[in-house]
Amino acid sequence: MRKSRNIIWPVVSLILLTSALVTCSKRKESPLGMEQYPDSLLLTLDTLTLTSPSDSTYHQFVSTARSRTLLLGFGEECEARILFRFDKEIVDYGGATMRLPLTQSLEEQTEFTIHRITGAWEDTVVEWPFRDYDPTPLMQVSVAAGETLIVLDPPAPETLFSDADTTLSWNIILIPSTGGLARFNSNEAEERPVIELYMPADTVDVHPDADAYIITLDTTLDPSLLWVGSGWVLRSDLTFDVSAIPSNALINQAELILQSPDTPGKSFEISAFIPDVSRSAAGYIHADSTTLHMLVTDLLQYWVSTENAGLTLKATYEIDNVFRVPFFASGSPEEPIIRVLYTGKVYED
Repeated sequence: MRKSRNIIWPVVSLILLTSALVTCSKRKESPLGMEQYPDSLLLTLDTLTLTSPSDSTYHQFVSTARSRTLLLGFGEECEARILFRFDKEIVDYGGATMRLPLTQSLEEQTEFTIHRITGAWEDTVVEWPFRDYDPTPLMQVSVAAGETLIVLDPPAPETLFSDADTTLSWNIILIPSTGGLARFNSNEAEERPVIELYMPADTVDVHPDADAYIITLDTTLDPSLLWVGSGWVLRSDLTFDVSAIPSNALINQAELILQSPDTPGKSFEISAFIPDVSRSAAGYIHADSTTLHMLVTDLLQYWVSTENAGLTLKATYEIDNVFRVPFFASGSPEEPIIRVLYTGKVYED
């Protein structure tokens, strides 16, 4: 069954503003200017997309128009830099990722540093040289030749959002160290620069919405329990309602917990229906225990992002010996649960 998308996130206002700053020593000392364009913000039911709504690339001798490209690096006696501005009101978040797509693959290894801008950047013209930034870089980036997408993972991007003074803390500049002119996509391109923000990690218990056992013989067993066995095969099927977890959540850990009225000391496997061995797991109940714990992280990630068809619980060795193990079914105080620790995206590209 497909997971329902019924989670409404708090509205988060995010605006990313970028500009490319270029100097050429053979040209005039002052740029003619650049244009700013209206902000844009894409909002859906449970995701918020932050794009770069306004940016420009300009040379000292050309007044710019809208461009699909931002330049960073060194050309023939030229240097190009990119400025970013983030204006936002934001809820708590657990992490961030910066994604910078390029218009074409890098021809050579490119290195650049990211600095926090310390002065106001509100005018429509940025004069070269722009010096109002912290000389100590927030991070140093090295990208191999051939790359078409730069992804900067936590924790480094989180430092962009660490200051209380939002007039300064959302502003950064990219300064090249080595490499030729790299051409980044601007907000006018189909694939735009983005910042992905993640919700803080949360833990939720997911309960079954249906279960049943399957048996190869016509035998009477307690229908209030789920049965697993070998010799004559017993299997149990369960489905879980995962609609409380956002479809774009990152599943950090998921654990299936089953309670048994016995202490069987037997081993079990689980897999998604069909069966799908690529998303299977294995677990064991100790002889003196009545609880089965099985990690199902990959399976939960699959459920929340694509389709949830449930799982099958079976004995690891169904024909080697004969045993029957009962587990409490849904509706009982000891019903099966999946305990999920997840990080939900506030927004995705």
